[in-house]
Amino acid sequence: MKLFFVVGSFKMGGTERTASRIGLELLKRGHDVKFILINPIFDYNEPELVANSIVLVPDKNKRKAVRLLLALFKLMGLLRREKPDFLISFSIGINLFIIFTFYRRIIFRIESNIFIYKRKLYRRYLQKIASLAPNVKKIVIPSKGLYDKCREYFYAPEKVVLVSNPINIGEVKALSDADISDVPALQPGRYIVTAGRLHASKGFVPLINVFVKSSLYGTYKLVILGEGPERGVLEKLIADKGLQQDVLLLGYQANPYRFFAKSRFFILNSKHESFGNVLIETMACDVPVVSNDCDFGPRHIIKQNVNGVLYDRNNEPAFLEVLNRVAFDEDFYRQLQAGVAREKVLYDISTITQFWTDSVITR
Repeated sequence: MKLFFVVGSFKMGGTERTASRIGLELLKRGHDVKFILINPIFDYNEPELVANSIVLVPDKNKRKAVRLLLALFKLMGLLRREKPDFLISFSIGINLFIIFTFYRRIIFRIESNIFIYKRKLYRRYLQKIASLAPNVKKIVIPSKGLYDKCREYFYAPEKVVLVSNPINIGEVKALSDADISDVPALQPGRYIVTAGRLHASKGFVPLINVFVKSSLYGTYKLVILGEGPERGVLEKLIADKGLQQDVLLLGYQANPYRFFAKSRFFILNSKHESFGNVLIETMACDVPVVSNDCDFGPRHIIKQNVNGVLYDRNNEPAFLEVLNRVAFDEDFYRQLQAGVAREKVLYDISTITQFWTDSVITR
Protein backbone atom coordinates (compact mmCIF):
# COMPACT_ATOMS: atom_id res chain seq x y z
CA MET A 1 0.00 0.00 0.00
CA LYS A 2 1.27 3.47 -0.87
CA LEU A 3 0.92 6.01 1.95
CA PHE A 4 1.77 9.72 2.26
CA PHE A 5 2.40 10.81 5.88
CA VAL A 6 2.21 14.61 6.10
CA VAL A 7 3.98 16.45 8.95
CA GLY A 8 5.12 20.05 9.38
CA SER A 9 8.72 18.88 9.90
CA PHE A 10 10.70 16.33 11.89
CA LYS A 11 11.43 18.63 14.79
CA MET A 12 11.68 17.14 18.27
CA GLY A 13 8.13 16.49 19.42
CA GLY A 14 5.65 13.76 20.27
CA THR A 15 3.56 14.15 17.11
CA GLU A 16 6.55 13.89 14.82
CA ARG A 17 7.97 10.94 16.71
CA THR A 18 4.63 9.10 16.49
CA ALA A 19 4.50 9.65 12.71
CA SER A 20 8.09 8.47 12.23
CA ARG A 21 7.66 5.36 14.40
CA ILE A 22 4.51 4.19 12.64
CA GLY A 23 5.80 5.04 9.17
CA LEU A 24 9.13 3.27 9.63
CA GLU A 25 7.40 0.16 10.98
CA LEU A 26 5.03 0.12 7.99
CA LEU A 27 8.05 0.41 5.70
CA LYS A 28 9.53 -2.67 7.38
CA ARG A 29 6.27 -4.49 6.68
CA GLY A 30 6.53 -3.81 2.95
CA HIS A 31 4.34 -0.72 2.58
CA ASP A 32 5.47 2.20 0.41
CA VAL A 33 5.57 5.13 2.85
CA LYS A 34 6.67 8.67 2.01
CA PHE A 35 7.04 11.34 4.72
CA ILE A 36 5.90 14.69 3.33
CA LEU A 37 7.45 17.67 5.15
CA ILE A 38 6.38 21.28 4.77
CA ASN A 39 9.63 22.54 6.32
CA PRO A 40 13.17 21.07 6.00
CA ILE A 41 13.78 20.39 9.69
CA PHE A 42 15.28 17.03 10.68
CA ASP A 43 15.91 16.53 14.40
CA TYR A 44 15.55 12.78 13.78
CA ASN A 45 18.34 11.44 11.58
CA GLU A 46 17.44 7.80 10.94
CA PRO A 47 18.79 7.12 7.40
CA GLU A 48 15.58 5.37 6.31
CA LEU A 49 13.50 8.30 7.54
CA VAL A 50 15.58 10.82 5.60
CA ALA A 51 15.68 8.62 2.48
CA ASN A 52 11.89 8.38 2.36
CA SER A 53 11.14 12.05 3.06
CA ILE A 54 10.07 14.70 0.57
CA VAL A 55 10.46 18.36 1.59
CA LEU A 56 7.82 20.47 -0.10
CA VAL A 57 9.47 23.88 0.47
CA PRO A 58 13.26 23.72 1.06
CA ASP A 59 13.55 27.52 1.41
CA LYS A 60 12.98 28.35 5.10
CA ASN A 61 13.27 32.10 4.47
CA LYS A 62 9.96 32.53 2.69
CA ARG A 63 7.00 33.97 4.58
CA LYS A 64 4.78 31.39 6.26
CA ALA A 65 1.75 32.10 4.05
CA VAL A 66 3.88 31.82 0.91
CA ARG A 67 5.48 28.58 2.11
CA LEU A 68 2.09 27.03 2.82
CA LEU A 69 0.70 28.02 -0.58
CA LEU A 70 3.76 26.69 -2.40
CA ALA A 71 3.66 23.51 -0.32
CA LEU A 72 -0.01 22.97 -1.14
CA PHE A 73 0.56 23.29 -4.89
CA LYS A 74 3.56 20.98 -4.79
CA LEU A 75 1.67 18.40 -2.73
CA MET A 76 -1.26 18.49 -5.15
CA GLY A 77 1.16 17.81 -7.99
CA LEU A 78 2.71 14.88 -6.11
CA LEU A 79 -0.72 13.41 -5.45
CA ARG A 80 -1.66 13.57 -9.14
CA ARG A 81 1.53 11.78 -10.14
CA GLU A 82 1.91 9.26 -7.31
CA LYS A 83 -1.74 8.51 -6.44
CA PRO A 84 -1.16 7.12 -2.91
CA ASP A 85 -3.81 4.93 -1.33
CA PHE A 86 -4.10 7.35 1.59
CA LEU A 87 -3.00 10.88 2.44
CA ILE A 88 -2.51 10.92 6.22
CA SER A 89 -2.14 13.93 8.51
CA PHE A 90 -0.71 13.62 12.01
CA SER A 91 -1.82 16.91 13.60
CA ILE A 92 -4.82 19.20 13.71
CA GLY A 93 -2.97 21.98 11.87
CA ILE A 94 -1.98 19.67 9.02
CA ASN A 95 -5.54 18.27 8.87
CA LEU A 96 -6.79 21.60 7.57
CA PHE A 97 -3.83 21.91 5.20
CA ILE A 98 -4.41 18.58 3.45
CA ILE A 99 -8.19 19.02 3.20
CA PHE A 100 -7.52 21.71 0.58
CA THR A 101 -5.80 19.16 -1.65
CA PHE A 102 -9.28 17.67 -2.14
CA TYR A 103 -7.61 14.28 -2.37
CA ARG A 104 -9.97 11.32 -2.63
CA ARG A 105 -8.80 9.38 0.44
CA ILE A 106 -7.68 11.31 3.55
CA ILE A 107 -7.04 10.24 7.15
CA PHE A 108 -6.99 12.79 9.98
CA ARG A 109 -5.32 12.40 13.35
CA ILE A 110 -6.35 14.43 16.40
CA GLU A 111 -3.15 14.56 18.45
CA SER A 112 -4.18 17.07 21.12
CA ASN A 113 -7.12 17.82 23.40
CA ILE A 114 -9.14 20.05 21.07
CA PHE A 115 -11.69 20.77 23.79
CA ILE A 116 -9.40 23.13 25.70
CA TYR A 117 -9.49 25.62 22.81
CA LYS A 118 -12.17 28.28 22.99
CA ARG A 119 -10.92 30.88 20.49
CA LYS A 120 -8.64 29.12 18.01
CA LEU A 121 -11.32 27.97 15.59
CA TYR A 122 -9.07 25.78 13.46
CA ARG A 123 -8.09 23.71 16.50
CA ARG A 124 -11.63 22.73 17.34
CA TYR A 125 -14.63 23.88 15.31
CA LEU A 126 -13.06 23.61 11.87
CA GLN A 127 -11.96 20.05 12.67
CA LYS A 128 -15.61 19.22 13.27
CA ILE A 129 -16.68 20.73 9.96
CA ALA A 130 -13.83 19.15 7.99
CA SER A 131 -14.70 15.72 9.39
CA LEU A 132 -17.92 15.84 7.35
CA ALA A 133 -16.03 15.78 4.03
CA PRO A 134 -16.72 12.50 2.20
CA ASN A 135 -13.04 12.12 1.31
CA VAL A 136 -12.07 12.07 5.03
CA LYS A 137 -12.24 8.34 5.67
CA LYS A 138 -10.93 7.96 9.25
CA ILE A 139 -10.15 10.17 12.25
CA VAL A 140 -7.53 8.61 14.56
CA ILE A 141 -7.71 9.42 18.29
CA PRO A 142 -4.97 8.31 20.76
CA SER A 143 -6.84 7.86 24.07
CA LYS A 144 -10.18 6.45 25.19
CA GLY A 145 -11.52 9.56 26.93
CA LEU A 146 -10.70 11.80 23.97
CA TYR A 147 -12.14 9.16 21.62
CA ASP A 148 -15.45 9.13 23.53
CA LYS A 149 -15.61 12.92 23.53
CA CYS A 150 -14.81 13.16 19.81
CA ARG A 151 -17.45 10.58 18.92
CA GLU A 152 -20.01 12.82 20.60
CA TYR A 153 -18.59 15.97 19.01
CA PHE A 154 -17.87 15.12 15.38
CA TYR A 155 -20.66 15.04 12.80
CA ALA A 156 -19.46 11.65 11.52
CA PRO A 157 -18.73 9.54 14.65
CA GLU A 158 -18.46 6.36 12.57
CA LYS A 159 -15.15 7.68 11.19
CA VAL A 160 -13.53 7.97 14.64
CA VAL A 161 -11.00 5.23 15.45
CA LEU A 162 -9.10 4.66 18.72
CA VAL A 163 -5.40 3.86 18.22
CA SER A 164 -2.87 4.67 20.96
CA ASN A 165 0.53 6.19 20.32
CA PRO A 166 3.40 3.69 20.00
CA ILE A 167 6.76 3.16 21.64
CA ASN A 168 9.65 1.06 20.38
CA ILE A 169 10.40 -0.84 23.59
CA GLY A 170 13.64 -2.37 22.33
CA GLU A 171 14.99 0.96 21.13
CA VAL A 172 14.10 2.73 24.38
CA LYS A 173 15.61 -0.02 26.54
CA ALA A 174 18.89 0.17 24.62
CA LEU A 175 19.07 3.95 25.06
CA SER A 176 18.07 3.73 28.73
CA ASP A 177 21.23 1.78 29.54
CA ALA A 178 23.38 4.91 29.05
CA ASP A 179 24.79 6.18 32.34
CA ILE A 180 24.04 9.48 34.07
CA SER A 181 27.54 10.06 35.40
CA ASP A 182 27.67 13.46 33.69
CA VAL A 183 25.26 14.62 36.44
CA PRO A 184 27.23 13.72 39.61
CA ALA A 185 24.47 14.99 41.90
CA LEU A 186 22.20 12.11 40.84
CA GLN A 187 22.25 8.60 42.28
CA PRO A 188 20.15 5.87 40.63
CA GLY A 189 16.90 5.31 42.48
CA ARG A 190 17.28 8.45 44.59
CA TYR A 191 15.39 10.94 42.45
CA ILE A 192 12.03 11.32 40.77
CA VAL A 193 11.82 12.70 37.27
CA THR A 194 9.43 14.68 35.13
CA ALA A 195 9.75 16.00 31.59
CA GLY A 196 8.03 18.24 29.08
CA ARG A 197 7.86 21.72 27.70
CA LEU A 198 8.48 24.22 30.49
CA HIS A 199 5.01 25.74 30.34
CA ALA A 200 2.45 26.56 33.03
CA SER A 201 0.06 23.87 31.73
CA LYS A 202 2.59 21.18 32.69
CA GLY A 203 2.32 22.08 36.37
CA PHE A 204 6.00 22.29 37.29
CA VAL A 205 5.54 25.14 39.80
CA PRO A 206 2.85 23.36 41.87
CA LEU A 207 4.87 20.14 41.62
CA ILE A 208 7.92 21.82 43.18
CA ASN A 209 5.75 23.34 45.91
CA VAL A 210 4.26 19.95 46.83
CA PHE A 211 7.61 18.17 46.54
CA VAL A 212 9.17 20.36 49.26
CA LYS A 213 6.22 19.58 51.57
CA SER A 214 6.53 15.83 51.05
CA SER A 215 8.65 13.30 52.90
CA LEU A 216 10.69 12.92 49.70
CA TYR A 217 12.36 16.28 50.27
CA GLY A 218 15.80 15.70 51.69
CA THR A 219 15.92 12.05 50.58
CA TYR A 220 15.05 12.25 46.88
CA LYS A 221 15.83 14.90 44.30
CA LEU A 222 13.37 16.21 41.72
CA VAL A 223 14.71 16.24 38.15
CA ILE A 224 12.97 18.31 35.45
CA LEU A 225 13.86 17.70 31.79
CA GLY A 226 12.90 20.10 29.00
CA GLU A 227 12.97 23.70 27.85
CA GLY A 228 10.31 26.35 27.46
CA PRO A 229 9.02 29.79 28.39
CA GLU A 230 8.66 29.03 32.11
CA ARG A 231 12.37 28.34 32.69
CA GLY A 232 12.95 31.77 34.26
CA VAL A 233 9.98 31.33 36.59
CA LEU A 234 11.25 27.93 37.70
CA GLU A 235 14.82 29.16 38.20
CA LYS A 236 13.56 31.99 40.40
CA LEU A 237 11.33 29.68 42.44
CA ILE A 238 14.21 27.26 43.00
CA ALA A 239 16.56 30.09 44.02
CA ASP A 240 14.00 31.75 46.31
CA LYS A 241 13.38 28.48 48.15
CA GLY A 242 17.07 27.50 48.23
CA LEU A 243 16.44 24.30 46.29
CA GLN A 244 19.45 24.37 43.96
CA GLN A 245 20.70 21.03 45.33
CA ASP A 246 17.25 19.41 45.45
CA VAL A 247 15.49 20.43 42.22
CA LEU A 248 17.56 20.11 39.05
CA LEU A 249 16.61 21.73 35.74
CA LEU A 250 18.58 19.66 33.25
CA GLY A 251 17.13 21.19 30.07
CA TYR A 252 16.58 19.36 26.82
CA GLN A 253 18.09 15.87 26.74
CA ALA A 254 18.66 13.98 23.50
CA ASN A 255 18.36 10.76 25.50
CA PRO A 256 15.91 11.31 28.36
CA TYR A 257 15.43 7.56 28.78
CA ARG A 258 18.68 7.19 30.74
CA PHE A 259 17.18 9.50 33.37
CA PHE A 260 13.78 7.78 33.30
CA ALA A 261 15.33 4.33 33.78
CA LYS A 262 17.32 5.26 36.88
CA SER A 263 14.61 7.25 38.63
CA ARG A 264 12.41 5.96 41.44
CA PHE A 265 9.35 6.95 39.38
CA PHE A 266 8.18 9.41 36.75
CA ILE A 267 5.59 12.06 37.60
CA LEU A 268 3.35 14.00 35.20
CA ASN A 269 1.56 16.98 36.76
CA SER A 270 -0.11 18.36 33.61
CA LYS A 271 -3.40 20.21 33.54
CA HIS A 272 -4.43 18.31 30.40
CA GLU A 273 -2.96 15.63 28.12
CA SER A 274 -4.46 14.05 25.02
CA PHE A 275 -2.19 11.03 25.55
CA GLY A 276 1.14 11.47 27.37
CA ASN A 277 3.96 9.82 25.41
CA VAL A 278 6.37 10.23 28.33
CA LEU A 279 4.28 7.83 30.40
CA ILE A 280 4.66 4.92 27.97
CA GLU A 281 8.31 5.86 27.36
CA THR A 282 8.94 5.57 31.10
CA MET A 283 7.08 2.29 31.26
CA ALA A 284 9.34 1.01 28.46
CA CYS A 285 12.20 1.68 30.92
CA ASP A 286 10.44 -0.56 33.51
CA VAL A 287 9.72 2.37 35.84
CA PRO A 288 6.31 3.13 37.45
CA VAL A 289 4.41 6.26 36.47
CA VAL A 290 2.45 8.71 38.61
CA SER A 291 0.18 11.35 37.10
CA ASN A 292 -2.44 13.98 37.76
CA ASP A 293 -5.78 12.50 36.73
CA CYS A 294 -6.33 14.99 33.92
CA ASP A 295 -8.22 14.70 30.65
CA PHE A 296 -7.52 12.39 28.85
CA GLY A 297 -4.36 10.37 28.34
CA PRO A 298 -3.10 9.42 31.84
CA ARG A 299 -6.27 7.57 32.81
CA HIS A 300 -6.07 5.71 29.49
CA ILE A 301 -2.50 4.54 30.18
CA ILE A 302 -2.41 4.15 33.96
CA LYS A 303 -4.35 1.36 35.63
CA GLN A 304 -4.75 2.57 39.18
CA ASN A 305 -2.32 0.88 41.58
CA VAL A 306 -1.32 -1.60 38.84
CA ASN A 307 1.31 0.10 36.67
CA GLY A 308 1.12 3.51 38.33
CA VAL A 309 -1.01 5.89 40.35
CA LEU A 310 -3.40 8.67 39.40
CA TYR A 311 -3.91 11.57 41.81
CA ASP A 312 -5.81 14.86 41.96
CA ARG A 313 -3.30 17.68 42.09
CA ASN A 314 -5.95 19.96 43.63
CA ASN A 315 -6.18 17.61 46.64
CA GLU A 316 -2.85 18.28 48.31
CA PRO A 317 -3.13 15.77 51.19
CA ALA A 318 -3.94 12.96 48.73
CA PHE A 319 -1.18 14.17 46.39
CA LEU A 320 1.34 13.99 49.26
CA GLU A 321 0.12 10.56 50.27
CA VAL A 322 0.69 9.21 46.73
CA LEU A 323 4.22 10.65 46.54
CA ASN A 324 5.18 9.24 49.92
CA ARG A 325 3.70 5.80 49.25
CA VAL A 326 5.41 5.27 45.87
CA ALA A 327 8.69 6.58 47.27
CA PHE A 328 8.83 4.55 50.50
CA ASP A 329 6.44 1.56 50.36
CA GLU A 330 8.65 -1.18 48.88
CA ASP A 331 5.92 -3.83 48.55
CA PHE A 332 3.65 -1.40 46.73
CA TYR A 333 6.56 -0.28 44.53
CA ARG A 334 7.34 -3.87 43.47
CA GLN A 335 3.64 -4.33 42.68
CA LEU A 336 3.77 -1.33 40.35
CA GLN A 337 6.96 -2.58 38.68
CA ALA A 338 5.29 -5.91 37.93
CA GLY A 339 2.30 -4.07 36.46
CA VAL A 340 4.54 -1.97 34.24
CA ALA A 341 6.16 -5.11 32.83
CA ARG A 342 2.72 -6.44 31.85
CA GLU A 343 1.14 -3.23 30.56
CA LYS A 344 3.97 -1.74 28.50
CA VAL A 345 3.62 -4.31 25.71
CA LEU A 346 0.20 -2.84 24.85
CA TYR A 347 2.00 0.19 23.39
CA ASP A 348 4.86 -1.51 21.58
CA ILE A 349 5.30 -0.37 17.98
CA SER A 350 4.47 -3.81 16.58
CA THR A 351 1.13 -3.91 18.42
CA ILE A 352 0.10 -0.36 17.53
CA THR A 353 1.13 -0.70 13.88
CA GLN A 354 -1.07 -3.78 13.62
CA PHE A 355 -4.00 -1.62 14.76
CA TRP A 356 -3.17 0.79 11.93
CA THR A 357 -3.18 -1.96 9.33
CA ASP A 358 -6.35 -3.58 10.71
CA SER A 359 -8.44 -0.49 11.51
CA VAL A 360 -7.07 2.62 9.81
CA ILE A 361 -5.49 2.02 6.40
CA THR A 362 -8.34 -0.18 5.22
CA ARG A 363 -10.48 0.51 2.18
